[in-house]
Formats: sequence, structure tokens, C-alpha cells
Amino acid sequence: MNTTKFSVMDASKAFKKSRTTIYEAIKNGELSRDNDGLIDLSELIRVYGNPIGVQSSTRTEQVQRDAPVHVQSEVESVLK
Repeated sequence: MNTTKFSVMDASKAFKKSRTTIYEAIKNGELSRDNDGLIDLSELIRVYGNPIGVQSSTRTEQVQRDAPVHVQSEVESVLK
């Protein structure tokens, strides 16, 4: 299993939060650290959302309105 972990300092830089804010979140139980003292990326995203500068990819589709749609039914194809 491949997980990304952050030190408090690295997390504060990546998520633009002060180290004090992160330590308070850990103390209050809002954010948890692993046994090695590092914070898992999923924990940081759960509490603070996506890191600053990382945009979530959104899928956009352009829908053409009033486009003629012709569906040939099985009966129609047999009759032809």
C-alpha cells in the first residue's frame, strides 16, 4: 500500500496552515498522526480539503442541444 505522509512542517506548507493550527487539530482529535508521527495525506484532505495549488480534475462535457436523434427501432428495420 502506497501512502503519502507529511511531517507537521510539510503539511503546514502544503495546506497553507500554521504549524500551531495543525498541532491544535491533533490535540483536539480533529487530525490524527500515525505511530511514526507523520500525518497521512488522506487525513489532511479530510480536515482541510485539497492542498493549495492542487485543483481537482473535473470532467466537463459539452452537450449539444436540439440535436436530431434518430433511433431506428427493430420493427422499423424489419419493415425496410
